[in-house]
Amino acid sequence: MNRLIELFIYRERPFISHEIVQLVEHAANSSFPSDHASSAISIAVTLMLVTLRYRYIWFMAAILITCSRVWVGVHYPFDVVAGALIGTLIALLTHFLLIKMRPIAELLRRPIFNRKI
Repeated sequence: MNRLIELFIYRERPFISHEIVQLVEHAANSSFPSDHASSAISIAVTLMLVTLRYRYIWFMAAILITCSRVWVGVHYPFDVVAGALIGTLIALLTHFLLIKMRPIAELLRRPIFNRKI
């Protein structure tokens, strides 16, 4: 999804546009949206939807990852917010398609090899 958005929207990274101390090396490509934020939030939301154990710890870890991208100087705040929204939407859509839709959920419950020899 992010690659598709990057085809139409290009935004320079903060270390290119401003005089800042860059804490990590990064390619000078488009900064919008943040891939790290999308991935981290998508994983955290998925875990929040399917498990009760440690769900808030995973979500806090994802928030820290997204904030760290701004801290190290490779993203603007709006880049990580957009990435987080994309990650949330992908997690919710995937959960709905794979878990909540009855035909797909039943298909996933079937064993791969159910033929008896």
